[in-house]
Amino acid sequence: MQTVKQDTFVGWDWAKHSHRVVILDATGQQREACTVEHSAQGLAQIIDKLKALQQHGIVHVSIETPHGLAVEALLAAGIQVYALQPLMAKRLREALLGQSKNDSRDAWAMAEGLRLQHAQWRPLRPEDELTRTLQLLTRDEQDFIAQRTCLVNSLQHCLGSYYPQALELFDDWLRPSAWAFVLQWPTPQELIKTPWRDLQKFLHTHRLAKPKRETAWKRIHAQAATWPHVNALSTAGRLQAELICHLLQTIQDGLDEYRRQIEALWKQHPDQPIFRSFTGMGNKIG
Repeated sequence: MQTVKQDTFVGWDWAKHSHRVVILDATGQQREACTVEHSAQGLAQIIDKLKALQQHGIVHVSIETPHGLAVEALLAAGIQVYALQPLMAKRLREALLGQSKNDSRDAWAMAEGLRLQHAQWRPLRPEDELTRTLQLLTRDEQDFIAQRTCLVNSLQHCLGSYYPQALELFDDWLRPSAWAFVLQWPTPQELIKTPWRDLQKFLHTHRLAKPKRETAWKRIHAQAATWPHVNALSTAGRLQAELICHLLQTIQDGLDEYRRQIEALWKQHPDQPIFRSFTGMGNKIG
């Protein structure tokens, strides 16, 4: 007699040190609930268990992340993986349970939601190594760009508290030249003691020397001695501003390396000519 195939539905509540996994059959009956240690051995054990279930039908897994070793191991095992947004997982829990957050209940809700709605969900698709590497690099690049933006906002706030005149010198504080300026003249007092020719040299070195900008800088420099001065603010502000600028320079160096590697891999990608054929499609958008 031929065995009837039956799909399995798994809710995987991902966490840093361990994962809660709930396994349901096609009727919604709970077959198992377990805690999986976040280690090579723990992942191998649960993957082996799910691979064994594939003999009886398709194994579907819902998890709250599209990235990481657990996801990669599941995809490599041929398991259908569905990445849930945290908000979607929250709504599933509320709709199915209406209770506060709990790892076991969350895992069950993700499994049950998947069982009921998997036909409308789109599973993750395993990518080739080159495409996957590009995806990860561009994702991480965007994260560091966001961190850089936060640091620039912090720098501007810091300067505004003790050195607001410096904010007038640059329109774009994402430029490394702005950070270099703060590191060279981190307080109003040091700027006051600086001859105009040194500022003019800075403008030329950083390719900022335009007549309109030079006129503005010269005016601000000439008025520097009239600025109010509070030693405590300058001492604390200087330390914070210098630290932020050093962090920004480090992140920018890393972003430059990310961009070099991304563009090198992009040139190797077999689909690159297709994307480049679209009007207005440059390397970064591609």
